[in-house]
Amino acid sequence: MDTLAERAQKDKLFTHAFSPHCLRHTFAIQHINVGTDVKLISKWLGHESVAVTLQHYGNWIKETQKLAEDVSRDANAKMMAKVTALRNQTNTDRTNSSATPLGTL
Repeated sequence: MDTLAERAQKDKLFTHAFSPHCLRHTFAIQHINVGTDVKLISKWLGHESVAVTLQHYGNWIKETQKLAEDVSRDANAKMMAKVTALRNQTNTDRTNSSATPLGTL
């Protein structure tokens, strides 16, 4: 583990002590971040119950949820801006069109 920690700190030193337990936390947090069921994470970590896992990682779950909501809100805002721009462009194109109205043929 020491060699792994030394390699990991090659470019940037850790701001806290490193231990194999850090890898355990990293494993759990990475699974939380990708939405793995907490029941599975709890089982993999060998916790007595899901409540223990939630006690240790509940803040990460809330933070991940907030991040997902922020990303979704930003993506939605960008999509709506594009839709508005396309609508405006379509309306401008129709206004500037030199097509002959059907009734004048």
